[in-house]
Amino acid sequence: MQLKEEVREAESDREKKTSALAALQQRLADLESFDGKLWEQNTDANIPRFVSAGDRKTRFISVVNLKGGVGKTTLTANIGVSLSKRNHRVLLVDLDFQSSLTRLCKSSSDQLLELIRKKRTAARLLTTDGEVLPIDELVHKVSHPSLMGLTCDFIAADESLAEAELRAQARWLVTKTPDARFLFRNFFHSADILEHYDFVLFDCPPRLTTACVNALGCSDFLLVPVLLEQGSVEALPRTLTWMTRLPHVTRARLLGVVANRVDFYGKKPVSAQQTIYDYLPETLKRAGFHDSAVFRTIIRNQRALVEDAANRGQIAAFDSDGTQVFEDATIEVEKGARQ
Repeated sequence: MQLKEEVREAESDREKKTSALAALQQRLADLESFDGKLWEQNTDANIPRFVSAGDRKTRFISVVNLKGGVGKTTLTANIGVSLSKRNHRVLLVDLDFQSSLTRLCKSSSDQLLELIRKKRTAARLLTTDGEVLPIDELVHKVSHPSLMGLTCDFIAADESLAEAELRAQARWLVTKTPDARFLFRNFFHSADILEHYDFVLFDCPPRLTTACVNALGCSDFLLVPVLLEQGSVEALPRTLTWMTRLPHVTRARLLGVVANRVDFYGKKPVSAQQTIYDYLPETLKRAGFHDSAVFRTIIRNQRALVEDAANRGQIAAFDSDGTQVFEDATIEVEKGARQ
């Protein structure tokens, strides 16, 4: 009887959390039509300083596409681990309240719950009122034997991020300060971060949320994954056009558009996907970007390998087979970000 009661209580608690998350998602969706104009407002003169790329070694990259399901989280995690294996100091930042990247980085559910309980997550960055948090209050180590002696850290996200985003927007709308677009910059452009990391990769949600816009406001580059499907490629100009509409928020340049999860026949993509890949440079030109921004690397569809790792709460690039899948794309990121 006691066991049945505990099961009922657990199911009831899960239903409440699911309902609360659905409500937050709806509130965010209701704001989407307004967000565009919100982010395009004139910039307050008193915004945190953007440290020039020439004055630091750290490179900030937002992995972004306003279309979901293109593999942003997988790309962020695997390129981050691969960069670490190439002896770079890497920080991965989860900015989606669905926490997919967080679960890959912290496989122990007990450890993850402890981070959330202590509020050591990305939501803190939206509530600091300009205070620069010590990095050890937010940054956690991605643990795996293959990373022994290497630096690959992460900042977690959970459902509290959605609420923090809404509160930051509302406060800015009502009081006009602080500017909700630049709440991350004091932290990420602080001496602590710039001295600790070579690469910071932001895993952005497929929406222009407060956290996504803040990542853009810190970034040097955009990395845009696409699937070689008509719908995915047709949505690409929408993401790129937004970047041109936010010049007062972000200085980020397009690092590249990378074809992700591509099916091969022999040594070449299947013909339908090859045709779409060949058309990508023209798509970029029509959006006002240089056609050379298409990555030469095409990431093979190794979904079984990637999903098997994810089901074990791990990142595919921990192992040599996974590293090989993302190695060439990692090298392009590495070279492009140093130009």
